[in-house]
Amino acid sequence: MTHDLMRDLIDELGARVECIVITELRERTFYAEIRLVLGTHPGTTSSARPSDAVALAVRIDCPIYAEEELLDAEGVVLPDDEDEDETPEADELVSEFRDFIEGIRPEDFG
Repeated sequence: MTHDLMRDLIDELGARVECIVITELRERTFYAEIRLVLGTHPGTTSSARPSDAVALAVRIDCPIYAEEELLDAEGVVLPDDEDEDETPEADELVSEFRDFIEGIRPEDFG
């Protein structure tokens, strides 16, 4: 698979993936970066489709982050499980989100 090839090429070059970062949402399209460390050159980045970046991260077990600005603009704050003021609507929203996360595949990001 392409993501396995990507992993192998990065390894053969002596590089390592520091992390994956979902950077922005523009016109309903997400963008991502693969942040690499190549020898003594940290901070090397490569633009990638989020689906490819996430698929690579899963294969090499590296962290996946999102830019703070993206979370501020597009994120949804879910209440803590310990909140006593939870409403049935909040419970339903959390349940729907969990169902969504459990069914998501890397291909869904592209």
